[in-house]
Parts: sequence; structure tokens; C-alpha cells
Amino acid sequence: MQNNAYRPLARRFRPKDFSSVVGQEVPLAVLKNSLKVRRLPHAIMFHGMHGTGKTTLARILSKTINCMTPLSPSEPCNTCESCRCIDADTHPDVREVDAASRTGVEDIREMLESLPYQPILSQTKVYIIDEVHMLSKSAFNALLKNLEEPPDHVKFVFATTELYKVPATTLSRCLVLDLSPINTETLKKHLAFVAESESITISEEALELLAQNTGGSARDALMALEKSHLFSKDNHITEETVQKTIGIVSVGTASTLLDHLLNGENSKARDLAHALYTQGSTPKALLQTLQKSLYFKICATANKNEGVDEEDHNLSLPFLLFVWQVLLRAQEDIAISETPQQALDVALLRFHDLNLLKEEAENMPLSEHGQRAISIIKAIKKAFPEAEIQLNNNEDR
Repeated sequence: MQNNAYRPLARRFRPKDFSSVVGQEVPLAVLKNSLKVRRLPHAIMFHGMHGTGKTTLARILSKTINCMTPLSPSEPCNTCESCRCIDADTHPDVREVDAASRTGVEDIREMLESLPYQPILSQTKVYIIDEVHMLSKSAFNALLKNLEEPPDHVKFVFATTELYKVPATTLSRCLVLDLSPINTETLKKHLAFVAESESITISEEALELLAQNTGGSARDALMALEKSHLFSKDNHITEETVQKTIGIVSVGTASTLLDHLLNGENSKARDLAHALYTQGSTPKALLQTLQKSLYFKICATANKNEGVDEEDHNLSLPFLLFVWQVLLRAQEDIAISETPQQALDVALLRFHDLNLLKEEAENMPLSEHGQRAISIIKAIKKAFPEAEIQLNNNEDR
């Protein structure tokens, strides 16, 4: 019977050879060169955040070393029986273990018992252990001897998101390859390619928004693209579609919100935040993008202070660093609040009378504001002891 089950974009566009992998130049170069000169280590550890290609590279590597008719030493044919079996997860010599569900020493011993036996279909037996950091201490110890001196026909490939949890004794026996988050431009091009392949119309702004707000994870980006496509009208994805579907905020909108806050326009800032809520943005996403915009402003101000030619800024670096501390505190409040939207609304209220704080932080005269500004600063210093805001003269004015 024909299988008509739908396969998500993240699975359909999963790379099947090294040339299709995006954003991982260093690991790819190391693997390809190792294969070309026939010096592939017996144990390899892929480390990186989710969705960057750890398990994908493990499967491609398995295909490459077991391919019956390789196109080159570093490229599988993807058509032979061995390649097709690995793609279908039915290869008798390539075993993939999920360490998150099989953490005990007995699970590892069961696997190790099969090591001495020769491969059935191919030249090399490959053991892929995903989320290897989840293994117990006893399971890691059981692996050590086999990692150090495995049979010639055996390769181990590990994948982990938390390298610090893997014992040093295990790491010392592996070639560790770090997979970095995929940069925004590369991810944007990949999303555009997938959208074109699927006949999905998507605006440049929507692509930018997806690439910037999926954390460098190809899988997360493709899932977000698919979700936006399913929500879109007439097969067309706009910036507004992405914002409503994923609950994220464009950098431009966040920059406008930040300007309102820094200029003391609190009512405008809260109105804009409420408008973003109605469009589907979440308080967490709004605050994260707001902090990203503030980071760019802090860097630009620091460059100006160092004599680097940047656009003119009328805000001091200490003041912007204080605002950064306020946003960090707001993140903590939102994380523990049962009503995140109200928590962010209250956080925005903390920016009331920011112009007074700006004058004080920049060591400017208080003019007619006088005691009112001093009381505000003292209250904020009490709420935020870590804030580096100094009064002009002495605190008993």
C-alpha cells in the first residue's frame, strides 16, 4: 500500500550529502579531508545547538564510508542499496541509538556485544549515539575501552548539545567537531531556496524576520516557515504573517519601541507594545528583540566613545548600560510571572521619567526638576542595587 503520510519541510529538505549542508564550513572541511586521505578517526563527537546538523552529518558520514558506488571519496551516490537503507533507517550495519531513552549500562553492553561481528551489507559498522551526554556514568565507563581500541570495521559517531556533561575520558578519545549556529544570511538564503522549491511566495522582510529569530537553527527556521505558510492567505507570506504566526517582532519595530523608551515617551511605548500583542507578538519575543536593538545601540555608542566614526548619539554609555540592567530584570519578571503581558507592561512603566535619569546619569544639571529627580534615582537605585547611577553631588541633597 502506498504511503501518503505528509513529511514536514525539515525532513524533506534534510541534506543527503555534504554539499547540501549549510553553514558548517569547518566541520565539513575536516570530514572531507579526512575521507580523502583515508584518516577518518574511529570516534567522532558532533557538538552544537539543536537543528544545526549533528545527526544529519552522522548519517551522511555513514553513507559516505559505506557507499557501494561513491561519486568521490567524500560524496555518496545516494542511489545504491547501502545509501537507500541508511536513508530509510533500515541498514543492518548502521545503528542509531537515542541515549535520552537508553541511558543505562545494560543498553550500552548490548550494543558492545555486537562489535566483534563483521558487517553484513557494507564495509564498516557505524554506531550513532544521539544526545550522548544523557548516558549514565557506568555506561560511559563501559564505552571507554572500545573507544580507545575498537575493531577496524567499527566507527563511533556521537552527537550532543551539552558537551560539558560528557566525561573528559570520553572526549579525549574522540575527534570533537563544533557545529556553530547558522548565520542569518546563510539561513535566509536556505529559506529562500526551500520556499522557491515549494512554490511558496515570501517577502524579503518575512525571510529576514524568520532568519533573525530562529536562533541559527535550520530545523527551527524550516518549522517556522511551514507554520507561516499554513497560516498565510493565497500562499503568500508577509512580515505580518510571520509576526502573527511565530509571535516575533521585527528589529525595526523593536528599534522604534526602544527609541520611545529612551526618549521618555512612555505612553507611545506602551501603546506600541499593546498593538504588537494584538498582532500576535509574545512578551518574551518582544523583550528579546528589544534587548537586541539596545545591544546594537550600546555597541555604536561605545565605538563613538573610542573615536570610531559612527552615527551621532546623545545617550551616554553608563545610561544605556543601566537600561540594559532594567531589561534583564524585566526578563526575570516575565519568566516567573503567570501573566507575562502584565509583567512586561509594568516593566515598561519603569522607564517613566527617563529623561530625568538621563540627565543625572550624564552628570548634567538637574535644572527645575530638582528633588523630584533625586527621589526617582534613589528609588531606582534601591530597586536595582547593581545599577551604576551616581548623584551629582551628595545623596542628602
